[in-house]
Amino acid sequence: MLNDLLAGVDPFYIHVGGGVAAALLVVIGVASYNRIAKLASLCDRARADIDVQLRQRHDMIPNLVESVRGFAQHERAVIDSLMTARAAAMRAATPQDRDKAEGEVSTRLGFILTTVENYPEVKGSLHFTQLSREIADVEHKISATRRFFNMTVAEYNATLIQFPGVVIAWLLRVNRRALFDIGPQREAVEQAPAVRF
Repeated sequence: MLNDLLAGVDPFYIHVGGGVAAALLVVIGVASYNRIAKLASLCDRARADIDVQLRQRHDMIPNLVESVRGFAQHERAVIDSLMTARAAAMRAATPQDRDKAEGEVSTRLGFILTTVENYPEVKGSLHFTQLSREIADVEHKISATRRFFNMTVAEYNATLIQFPGVVIAWLLRVNRRALFDIGPQREAVEQAPAVRF
């Protein structure tokens, strides 16, 4: 039946139609590949933005510890646990290990800021007040960059399972990416430390 239909059509039109269909497939494939590549780049950049904010927090922690240490000698264990968590986060080899360690840093940082509530002389220190504000600002930025990262990864992953992205992903052996997740500590980390004066 198809042969009967095509028998009456000029071969030129069959070749043109086949060429148009092939060109359309190529255009769709290239557009899908470019979208996947763009989203992969956005995921990488979003992850790097998180790392920049975490590095800024790491740089502030020693100053915070020094400002608290002079006043809160009895809180040595809390201070040491923060420094240990910071060191572990800086040593983490894989992104998953680093995310978990950073969750611990956030938890320990929250403990320090809560502990300071018992020391009015620390809260009254101008240096501590400024550091607390800067840390709260960085914590908000970390939270925002993590949300942006997860939105970008979710869009990337959705593209890999939709047609025609699924075909391109299969051909290129592209895998889905993991969302940022720190597990059970999520609630504590999502809340930036409260700073009260």
